[in-house]
Amino acid sequence: MSADAMVTTSASYGLSVRWFSGRLRSALLRRFEDLQWGSLEVRETGRSPRRFGTQGASEPSVVLTVNDPATWAYVALGADIGAGQSYALGMWDTSDLRDTMRIFLRNESVLSGIESGWSRLSMPLYRWVHRNRDNSQAGSRRNIAAHYDLGNDFFGTFLDEQLLYSAAVFPTPETSLEDAQVEKMDRICRNLDLQAGQRVLEIGSGWGGFALHAASRYGVHVRTITLSQEQFAHTRQLVAQHGLSDRVEVQLVDYRDLEGQGVYDHVVSIEMIEAVGHRHMATYLSTIDRLLRPGGGVMIQGITFPDRGFERYLKMSDFIRHFIFPGGSLVSLRQVLDAAAVATRLEMQHLEDIGQDYALTLREWAARFQATRGTLPEPYQDAAFQRLWLFYLQSCEACFLERRTSAVQIGFRKAMQ
Repeated sequence: MSADAMVTTSASYGLSVRWFSGRLRSALLRRFEDLQWGSLEVRETGRSPRRFGTQGASEPSVVLTVNDPATWAYVALGADIGAGQSYALGMWDTSDLRDTMRIFLRNESVLSGIESGWSRLSMPLYRWVHRNRDNSQAGSRRNIAAHYDLGNDFFGTFLDEQLLYSAAVFPTPETSLEDAQVEKMDRICRNLDLQAGQRVLEIGSGWGGFALHAASRYGVHVRTITLSQEQFAHTRQLVAQHGLSDRVEVQLVDYRDLEGQGVYDHVVSIEMIEAVGHRHMATYLSTIDRLLRPGGGVMIQGITFPDRGFERYLKMSDFIRHFIFPGGSLVSLRQVLDAAAVATRLEMQHLEDIGQDYALTLREWAARFQATRGTLPEPYQDAAFQRLWLFYLQSCEACFLERRTSAVQIGFRKAMQ
């Protein structure tokens, strides 16, 4: 959804709920009284500040300033969707957005109380919107374009030079983002034991970083596919510039349209699995299985949701799926392994958790985004759009820090028989 559309929708929504914001405010403040970790001070015009929670030596302390009383209605009725939407509209501010989100994530009883309260009235609508963004072949093209085709110049303002839009792997906290992204790609290549001349399929090319890395450093032949027009054009240009057209083939195609059997020595898919969707997981994995030669290796990097609570997650929507990644869905390890066991001959060989590396990656992205906000290209100067993306980046970092989500590199080997 564009920033303009979001603001228009939000304005009419706000008018319809302002009249009972006072009641919702009281309900939320009662929830805040249950904070057991971290300190939260709420400031409102014309009211005395209210402080909630504790302030241990290692616990964050934040100030939340409510600029518009309708904030309470947004949060009570929309949970994190409403919180992100009202933040984008400037209806509330905080001394530290990341730590504010951490406090609510750590205090699970408070968070679950908000999610199971008044938001139950609006959640059916959000679920309906999410279900209508299913990742069918036509739906996938629309969903991918809505996010990744925002523009290469936009993503270039906060990603590393290779435009790698996935978790880096930091050997040390002091490692630069650029070096950590190289380590991520190199770790995938080493785990697959890539050898010169082998054929590799990459599902989800991004902006071509992995394909160029594997082809130039390991001498493999890479076929990389995407549904994003922007990424396709950029990657083709990059391949030509580096003189790798004989080793890297770039295609604008859905993974479900790939033909052949046992064609590739290895398959790599870096954070594309979140765009597959729960209903299509078996198709995604069986396609990989069909295209992979017996004994071939697979490396998938993906963002995970805990097995506990995953069924509930599938029945809900949230800020990320509503505003940032239409049609997106995190995966659980059990979901992936069960689908692989039923639909494929893929056997898990490797599993590495890189969730805390993702927190470091997001921290770097958010810092770069904030540093360049004043110089963003004209289409992205809209204040609501910028605040929406800042909420996205910093709330995601909080989720990884608090282990509400994680990320993994998972390796498979196809059985010989």
